[in-house]
Amino acid sequence: MIQKGTLNIHTPDPFFFEFPRQMGKYSEGTLLLVGNLLPSNGSTTNFFAWRSEDHGETWDAAGEWQHGGPSRSGIWEPFLYMDKKGRLVAAFSDERQNRMHSQMLANVVSEDGGDTWGDIVKAVASSRVRDRQGMATVAKMGNGEYIMSYEFCEHPDCPVHTKTSKDGVSWNANDTGIRIDTADASDPFQPYTLLNPKNQPSPENSRSVFINKSYGKGEWVWAPAPWTVPNGTRYCKANYSPDLLPLSNGVVRYTAPAGQGNGSFCWERTGKAPIGALPYTANFTAYGQAGWIDFGGKWNVSGDEYGFEPVGRTNAISVTGSTGWTDYKIIGDIIITGSSGSVGLNVRMSASGTGLNKLKGYAVAVDSATGKLTTYRHANNKTVMHSGAHPEGI
Repeated sequence: MIQKGTLNIHTPDPFFFEFPRQMGKYSEGTLLLVGNLLPSNGSTTNFFAWRSEDHGETWDAAGEWQHGGPSRSGIWEPFLYMDKKGRLVAAFSDERQNRMHSQMLANVVSEDGGDTWGDIVKAVASSRVRDRQGMATVAKMGNGEYIMSYEFCEHPDCPVHTKTSKDGVSWNANDTGIRIDTADASDPFQPYTLLNPKNQPSPENSRSVFINKSYGKGEWVWAPAPWTVPNGTRYCKANYSPDLLPLSNGVVRYTAPAGQGNGSFCWERTGKAPIGALPYTANFTAYGQAGWIDFGGKWNVSGDEYGFEPVGRTNAISVTGSTGWTDYKIIGDIIITGSSGSVGLNVRMSASGTGLNKLKGYAVAVDSATGKLTTYRHANNKTVMHSGAHPEGI
């Protein structure tokens, strides 16, 4: 526990940063925790920092480093990173200039590891007063440039935008960035929420990770998130401001707030799984159903098998992989455990509609009743492309 007491203050927007090198007088490995101190009456918003130099065993208050007003004139969502010169940078959402910008993204730089901070510099500031940019995250890419992602709220939605910087601090504030989209017209809104082209919630909603392999330029693809965050509750904004950590072999760790039990509490939960990396192997023994999206039916894992209970008119469909895959080979065993049924593999699935059976793509299925192997095309309706007896029987 960092602080004990009975102060009527709560601290949203926490962010941890571990120094990757010596910064000021603080050695590599120093931890800096920042949060937003809000009194119960909501009269102010104040960024405060705590520092640990012994891997989190003990903490010292580093003090307040930004002061804001109440809601609509406050400061929110701090994000810390290191720029090209090795300096500590904080990006955050800023409403304090609300006569010119309802909300903008700003950054400040520290030359001494967070003891003092420089002047506020605009990072993204739309010329339209009503526009609101927020929830910034920054990453250094393999080409040495920095990429910022953020929500760009303009009535009625909040699509995700990105922009790049050569040094991590010069962002050209007048450039509002590029809205990301995918080849199957799935656009992320309010980061980590997915809507289909008709602006109706998709089954992938809150269960997708977006990927780009060209340093933020060109097309993005999406893959199922490592795990599905439960729905929010009265006390918990589930999946709000989640975190991603790439691991080895295409595995990604996904951490997000989620409701628990009767909904009176909000917990931070985490899970990891391979997402969309080829060659792909579904290791159900190791990861369970992590990295898969279920569109219907009751699915479960037993050992190294992934199965579902018998269904009626609604198909039981589960999807994994990535919309970025092109030509690939699938090897899998399918088993019908009942006296009759149809089961198979879906390929190149994309842009699912709002109904559980409304998928676009192709399927190859076997039917135990007819003994036939059938290829289908899905485009909200099912079209038989070829059907015939399996040469080796069913």
